This record gives sequence, structure tokens and C-alpha cells, in this order.
Amino acid sequence: MSAVIAAVAGGRGILVPGLTVAFPGETVRVAPAPYSSATGLHYKAKALSFGTISYRRSDRGGRTSTVETKVTIDDTDRTIARLYAGVYAGTLEGSAATIHLMTPTVASSSWLTVLAGIVTKISFPTHFV
Repeated sequence: MSAVIAAVAGGRGILVPGLTVAFPGETVRVAPAPYSSATGLHYKAKALSFGTISYRRSDRGGRTSTVETKVTIDDTDRTIARLYAGVYAGTLEGSAATIHLMTPTVASSSWLTVLAGIVTKISFPTHFV
């Protein structure tokens, strides 16, 4: 059993989802509420929603070929928009992205990784463009 699940089941913490994206030039960490780990990782309260994780089978062999989800982020401070329009324009897709389940009583090295992959699409509401 994961250390995170064991801690939550034992009443030693709450479960917090967190997203880390290693964009070129800046690593963005977001969660539904402000969160700081014991090891000094700080997550901004910018994750508005985490979508369901969809698994699709490949045509051959029945193995998983793609796993995807959608995370909606509040970018009113334009952190991502500045990267998207600046010197890193056109390079944000393909950035490493990881969704963890975190709890304050478990070290970040033992957080449960729910999804590790890459950013395939970035979009902004029309009023941001």
C-alpha cells in the first residue's frame, strides 16, 4: 500500500492532488489549495479541476496505449501565458507533467504518482488571447 494511502486511512493527513509541470524556463506546481511539503515544494492554489483519467487500449495486444486527463488551471497571473507567448512559444507542449496524491505527513519522495506524462495541449479562454 502507498505511504500516502496508509497515512490517510490511518487518520494522519488529508489527501491533496497536485500537478507539477516542468515547462522550459519554469516549473509550475499547482493544487486545489495552497500546499507546502516538508521538503520545501510549494504548490499554488491554481488547480481549478482535475479531470477523470481515461485509459484507451491499443488495437493490438490489449495494452494501454494512451492515458489522458485534463487539468484546468487558473492562470490569471499569466505565468503560463507569458511562457506560451514568450521566448518558449511553441515549446510548452511536450513538457513533463506529473499528478501526485500528497499528504503533509508523507515525504514528497513517497507521494503516490497517479499520472506521469507530457503536456499535449494548452488552451486559454478567448478573453486571455
